[in-house]
Amino acid sequence: MVQGGHQVGRWSDWNATDQSTATVGQAMATPTQSTKKSRYHVTTQNEVERAERHRSLTSKSRHLRDEARPTMGLQLWPEDIVGFPIRLTRTALFGLPRRGRRQWFKEELVVSGLDTEVFYTGEQLDQKDLEVWLMLLMAFQGQDEDYMLRTRMSYMLKTLNRNTKGHSRIALTSSLKRLASASVYIKYRDGAVEGVFNFLHGIAWDTKTQEVVLKLGRDLGRLFDVTAFIDFEKHVSLPSQMTKAVHKYAVGNKRGKPHAIPLNKLKKVLGYEGEVREFRKALIKAFAILESAGVLREARIIDGMARWSLCKL
Repeated sequence: MVQGGHQVGRWSDWNATDQSTATVGQAMATPTQSTKKSRYHVTTQNEVERAERHRSLTSKSRHLRDEARPTMGLQLWPEDIVGFPIRLTRTALFGLPRRGRRQWFKEELVVSGLDTEVFYTGEQLDQKDLEVWLMLLMAFQGQDEDYMLRTRMSYMLKTLNRNTKGHSRIALTSSLKRLASASVYIKYRDGAVEGVFNFLHGIAWDTKTQEVVLKLGRDLGRLFDVTAFIDFEKHVSLPSQMTKAVHKYAVGNKRGKPHAIPLNKLKKVLGYEGEVREFRKALIKAFAILESAGVLREARIIDGMARWSLCKL
C-alpha cells in the first residue's frame, strides 16, 4: 500500500529479517520474526536467472548511489535529550488543530524566515504527532539513513506514557501514517539549495502481534544543520497540547536570554485556531505549568507581548 509516495503496509510486505534494531530509552525491545515459504512453491530456472540479474542491477545502482553522496544519518545526542531542527520550532508544522478538523495541505507555506522558506504537504499534524516523531528520532540517532527499526506498538506507547490498548493504538497508527505520507519542502532564499524531506520513508506492522518496522526519511539529517534540544521525558509529561506547543517553540530560543514575541504572531506560530481571548487564557496556564516544570522563567504577557526566558538544560 502506498500513501503520498511512501510505503505504508503490513508486516508481511517487508523483508526485515536482516535489519538491526534500536532502543528508545529503555522501553523498546526487539521482537522476533520467522520467515516461512510455501512448501508447494517450486523455483524455476527462469526465476533463478531473474533473481540473479536483479541482484546484479541492484548492487550496481546502490554503488552509484553511494558514490553520488554520503549517507546523512542523525548524530548522537545526550541521554534523554532529542534534537529538533531549529527552523521547525518557529513553524506551525506541528500545530493545535481543533478536534475533528484536520486539514490537508499541498505545499503550504509554514515559515518564511530571513534565509529559508518551509512548505508542507500532507495531513495537518498536531502535538501528538510531534511526540511520536521525537521518539523515533531518539531511536534513529547515531544510525545511518539505511537503518531500519523493528519494535512493538506496546513499547512505543509505553515510551510515550500512553495507555497500551484500545484508542491509544489507533491514535499511534494514525500518527505513523500521517508522518509517512507527509513531506517538507525547504527553499533557501539564496537559491543555492532546495530539498524535499520526509519524516518517515515507510512503515509496516503486523495487526496480530503489533510488531512494527520503520525507516527514517532519506537525507533527513540535513535538516539538523542547526539543532534545538528537547528534554523528551519532560516534554511527554506536560499535561496539555498547548503547553507542549509552547515548549516546542521555546526550545528554539537562546537559553538564559529574554525572549519576546507579539501575542498574535505567537498564536500563528503555534497553530492555535481559536479566538485570541481563548488563546491568551490557555497561554497563561501553559506559562504556569512550564515555570513549575523548570522550562521557563519570568513568563508573562505585557502590552500584547509574550515574554519569557528559557531555562538551561
